[in-house]
Amino acid sequence: MKRLILSIAFMALAACASQPTHTRPVNAPVLKFRAVPVTADGLPVINPDVLKSIEQLNMPAPVKTLTYIELAGTVSFPKESRPERTEYFLSTDPTTRQLRMIHKSEHLNGSKISWRGLLTLSGLEQADLSRNTAVIDSLSFRGDWQHMPVGSQLGFTRQGSNTSNIIGTLGTEPKVVNCRIDRELPAKQLNPALSGQAKAMSCQEQRPSTSPVPFDHYFYLVDYGFFYRASNDKHDGVSIDMHIQRVK
Repeated sequence: MKRLILSIAFMALAACASQPTHTRPVNAPVLKFRAVPVTADGLPVINPDVLKSIEQLNMPAPVKTLTYIELAGTVSFPKESRPERTEYFLSTDPTTRQLRMIHKSEHLNGSKISWRGLLTLSGLEQADLSRNTAVIDSLSFRGDWQHMPVGSQLGFTRQGSNTSNIIGTLGTEPKVVNCRIDRELPAKQLNPALSGQAKAMSCQEQRPSTSPVPFDHYFYLVDYGFFYRASNDKHDGVSIDMHIQRVK
């Protein structure tokens, strides 16, 4: 959901930036850009310590492989709702051995290296009017991610950055996320083509806020070692509700 909100913000800022100007206001903020090394395909290089933290989880290897997943659903705003559809093409990144995801939707396309679909370790996205990169520089985990028993409390702390050609570099402070495993169900209830079990997980970022911080709700497809975000609690009148349309 953060990706959707950021994209909307990027587009709005770009529209403002397109207005003709001749002088720069004295008090106008100076955009800050963080230079990071990139790979041949333009993705920021991932810190080896991040990959080591993932390896130390000793997560079970997937017993089946997903190469494609299509999510479809609805994005709701205060005054309207609209259909949302995103295709993900999945493979294994040969350098990091993590999940490589190419995603395509109406307003946003991109490529990223991901930890099982839950965390973007390194990513590059092209929106209608912006080009955005993200990278995680440090990562630590809490709880039993290896087994994820129902009722357990899990979490992670990540630190990195998000950089846009329009608004500069944001989000360099550490982000702490707490999760809980809510229930377990047959994966075929999410899509008949799936096998094995699925685990429902709710996650909430810990940050100062005058209003309740919304939960993001995920399903973990155990046989495939893959998380996807299914919905989020409404926040500032915006929410999303997605389901699996197709898998390969």
